[in-house]
Amino acid sequence: MAKARGEVKRNKKAKPGFAKLIEPEIQIGAWSPRTDGKSPTQVHFAIKLPGLEDIPMLMRYKSPDTLGFIIEELARYRKLVWPDAEPLDLSGKMPEEE
Repeated sequence: MAKARGEVKRNKKAKPGFAKLIEPEIQIGAWSPRTDGKSPTQVHFAIKLPGLEDIPMLMRYKSPDTLGFIIEELARYRKLVWPDAEPLDLSGKMPEEE
């Protein structure tokens, strides 16, 4: 199991909804300090909300442990909320380009 580097607070108790639901644009990609894009060192996860495209929420994962922890936690909550959902494919294969 991957370990988080910071403090972790878990909440299994559901909270009532309070926000208007909108469809965000999600971008995930490998980042490299090199101009040729080779030898990536980070994974970037960006969320852009309609109307706020110029102010994306960006998360940078600089270690496999941190990213692995987030993936494992999200998978746990996915199973808690949607126990009958189709199993995740964690094979590591990249999806085909559309």
